[in-house]
Amino acid sequence: MWHRLVATTHREVEDPVTGPCPAVAVEVAAAVELLHTAFVIHDDVIDGDDVRRARPNVSGTFSATAQAAGALRVTLASWG
Repeated sequence: MWHRLVATTHREVEDPVTGPCPAVAVEVAAAVELLHTAFVIHDDVIDGDDVRRARPNVSGTFSATAQAAGALRVTLASWG
């Protein structure tokens, strides 16, 4: 979804002299995707969620790894 928004916006504001610059659109799309991923991770941390779409999310993965390594149950959230 994000890539379509970035590509459409990029087409609308292309340079009138040089035309579109796909490399710039790719860089902007990658930056937007990284920002979106950061928002999703941040949302999971704030909500205290360990699962996203029926699979462990980032914090859930770290918690599971810590538990497998023998971390105490009371410290798993900190690891996550």
